[in-house]
Amino acid sequence: MSFRINTNTQAARSLSALSQTSNEIGSRQLRLATGSRINSAADDSAGFTISNKLTATTRGQAQALSNIGDAKSMMTVAEGALTTTMDILQTMKEKAVQAGNDSLGVDERAAIQSQVDALTSEVNDILGGANFNGKSLFSDSGSTALTFQVGDKSGDSFDASIAAMGVGTLSIGSVAAGAGEVASVGTVDATAGSNYGAWGSANAPTVDASGYSGDAKTLFFKYDDSEDSILVSDSDNFSNPIGRLAANTGDTSFSFDTGNGDITITTDALTAGEDGEGFQLDLSQYTAATTAGAVTSTLDLTSAAGAQTALDTIDAAIKSVNTAAQGLGDQQNRLDFKAQNLETSKTNYEAANSRIADADFAKEQMEVVKLQILQQTGSAMFAQANSSGQSVLSFF
Repeated sequence: MSFRINTNTQAARSLSALSQTSNEIGSRQLRLATGSRINSAADDSAGFTISNKLTATTRGQAQALSNIGDAKSMMTVAEGALTTTMDILQTMKEKAVQAGNDSLGVDERAAIQSQVDALTSEVNDILGGANFNGKSLFSDSGSTALTFQVGDKSGDSFDASIAAMGVGTLSIGSVAAGAGEVASVGTVDATAGSNYGAWGSANAPTVDASGYSGDAKTLFFKYDDSEDSILVSDSDNFSNPIGRLAANTGDTSFSFDTGNGDITITTDALTAGEDGEGFQLDLSQYTAATTAGAVTSTLDLTSAAGAQTALDTIDAAIKSVNTAAQGLGDQQNRLDFKAQNLETSKTNYEAANSRIADADFAKEQMEVVKLQILQQTGSAMFAQANSSGQSVLSFF
């Protein structure tokens, strides 16, 4: 037996064991408080990495499920517009059938025509106004392509489309383009006039009048060598020019403000010897006759023959709307299946993550009870080890 006072080995060992027990109790209690087995990378570094990867997957899948919900909502809005359009087309067919009956007079058929014209404008408003988060759903010029992110990985996307739809597509009407929106770029007339020679370049001048919105008119252009510029006039005698465009050697494009929008003339580079040569620009081809967006019905119900033609057109339009609605329904069904599959996958990933990262409360509580007993016995043994050195006093 050894009796030393300065170093109490038994007490030191008891203290070490007590500290380990207390630390372990703290770790177990943290798990019970948070519900997580891994609260830091030190708890299980490999499990920490795997759990974070699984968490990223499940959170991405949760957002993908939300994306699918938004996609279905978008399709529902489009389908609603088609449903209303179908109701209007059914009404149009009723009126076309009514107009085909010779028991009606001119005034009666005119009244039917007026109603159908209004219905055509309403179809244009419904399809043109259908949008989701500011994105137009229907176009008269082509189908609307859509891509939805339906998974958490790159490439987990679903390509969908909404068929082209509008009064033009359905052949029941037309929409005016408006001033300055038709034939915006073209070749101008470079033939000789009474007061100017034909533009002598190899390349005929072209024009961009897409910004012009004024009345139909003809403008005349003539190169003036003395001023190295191009005169602009509304008559070919150039007695009262309305403008002059600077034309330094090498320039090929000249823009000017007409007071009703800019017009740009593009020619080959000007060279000496072209004095007096010019061309004329007919602005009638750049100005639409109707207001932009104005709808004109192509259905003629003012005669029995027109009503027969209209019936064929309306039946074809009804078929087109049915086909488009069917396409939307098929895409919504596919989104439903994707959502079901994604929900199952997400649940399985969450279960896998739970086995790695979540605390087993029964096991942790059992360990805490055991450690609390060890803590009590460790405290008792530490106290006894501390008092054992007092036995040396019996030597004196």
